[in-house]
Amino acid sequence: MGLHENKPPTSEWGELRFDEIARFEIKYLERHNEDLVVPDEDLYAVFRLLDNHFTTAAGMLSDLGVSYFTTPTCYPERETDGGEQYRDSSEPFLLFIELFNRIVALDAKRALAHAMLWDEGNEYFFRKLKLYALSKPDLFDANDAAEIISTFDQTAFWDNEVVRELLFALVDRWDEFTDDSKEVIAERILAGPDKMDHQSEDDYPAFRDQIAASYGRYLQLNGCDLPDASATRLAEIIAGIQNWHDGWATSTVILSGVHTSWVGTDETPDAVLDLPVNEVITKAKEDLKRDFGSFTERRPFTGLVRANPRKALCALTIAGKTGDFPLAFWSAIINELPSDIAPRLRRVFLHRVARLPHPIVVELRHTLARWLEQNLVDLLEFDDDLGWTVFDHVVDGTLSGGADAAASGRGEVRMGGEVIERSRRTYGHAIDGPLGMCAEALFHAVPGEKQEAGSLVPDHIKARLERLFAAPGEGSDHAVSTATRKLNWLMYIDPDWTQERLIPLLAYDHPASEPAWNGLLYSGRVPRLPLAKVIKPLMLDLFPWIEEFSWDRDLSRVAAQWLGFMRVFHPDDPADLPRPR
Repeated sequence: MGLHENKPPTSEWGELRFDEIARFEIKYLERHNEDLVVPDEDLYAVFRLLDNHFTTAAGMLSDLGVSYFTTPTCYPERETDGGEQYRDSSEPFLLFIELFNRIVALDAKRALAHAMLWDEGNEYFFRKLKLYALSKPDLFDANDAAEIISTFDQTAFWDNEVVRELLFALVDRWDEFTDDSKEVIAERILAGPDKMDHQSEDDYPAFRDQIAASYGRYLQLNGCDLPDASATRLAEIIAGIQNWHDGWATSTVILSGVHTSWVGTDETPDAVLDLPVNEVITKAKEDLKRDFGSFTERRPFTGLVRANPRKALCALTIAGKTGDFPLAFWSAIINELPSDIAPRLRRVFLHRVARLPHPIVVELRHTLARWLEQNLVDLLEFDDDLGWTVFDHVVDGTLSGGADAAASGRGEVRMGGEVIERSRRTYGHAIDGPLGMCAEALFHAVPGEKQEAGSLVPDHIKARLERLFAAPGEGSDHAVSTATRKLNWLMYIDPDWTQERLIPLLAYDHPASEPAWNGLLYSGRVPRLPLAKVIKPLMLDLFPWIEEFSWDRDLSRVAAQWLGFMRVFHPDDPADLPRPR
């Protein structure tokens, strides 16, 4: 992508990945919506061709280092809840299963010969196919199947891509297993998966127990009697899992599918509308749930906020006196409070927000920051002093939570279960970070519908920005990238402060240089002459420095375009770059 399309790789030869040299794709068989009728006399020949096809494709995928790859379920009609989304390999895979089923019926020995050769270590096709074959009584003796499954390594046994095939095979053959086979399988399941690299030692036990309990309980719910010791151990594991629900077990086999239903919300306030105000929160908590299998989430308090905001605020105030600050209901009133309420009620609401305990502000920081980003200007027009009091309280509360509270709400990027390393010191993370949103709110609050040249950023806004720049952890980075994204505009309205406080952040040896450049490049706007003049010395050395970062967007292309634009279209400007020798 970007510059890498035209730039030779820089890694050592022995460390090169294929995708650094070229982009490879595997072309699969395409049926083009045509029905392919395979007569019995040609059945084995076509099946063998597809078997070789998958063997070759699996080798290529392994050579290319493809870590994320999915195939359809072998049981498209069993325990599905919604459809699946398939990739290019789906058509031949589904055809292969269809032909395999026919061969099992016509020539079980030949089908067995192929199934015995399928390697469960192959994650792309044959692990799933192996488990599917092991479920068939015409091919494998039940205890032979149990022994083969018990020899799967941890990666293969706990592969989420084959969970349906594994559990269905166990359920279908369980009654045929000997007691010894049942004990071996049950012990393997209750031991749980290994700890993944990204998991902490504190998080792993809960993860292990929940997965093990889901597998074990699924077997029980489907008529598989576990050995007494295993059943007792499973009961102990489940007892230690907070709010356990058997739905977690039954949903395990649906994880490979794509759920296409919409989860709706019922915000009808009838359940709380006529209750005494001191009973509203208790009743609303009871209704704030979605039963397993239901696609409707009841939110009567949200409906009450719209229908009777005064009663909703009173209910929260009464609960707050006892130290109860239900986050879902505070989020509802922050986001859904009607804009046409009486000024007195709005003032009371703002005072309540300004008095929320700091731990509650930490929990609500993303909701409150997004609300300030969207509404700070209106709050200041309503009551300037009160508006700034609310803003400062939200920032104070967020900062009281330390670096963790200042982190972006954007999570890790994963592919095939592996974490893709990406820098979090970016504007892309700032827009989902509480302090990034607060910084954006401050720029919205600069007075005037359209600022004039030299109109200046007010000192009280600069002071608040400076505080955000000094925030711990990611918070500072998010504030910096939000500010540098506006450098063209800031150089126009307040050049002295911008050159004194923001331009130095772009120096490559400055601790904030990465978020500063990310914000500037993220804007996508070619530097205007005032800005170009002051950053010209830095632009000359932008490459290869910029290539050190694993950003969520390829901004090296933007940087290259800027350099080209400034050289071609402004050759005589003071900000022009020197001609190459």
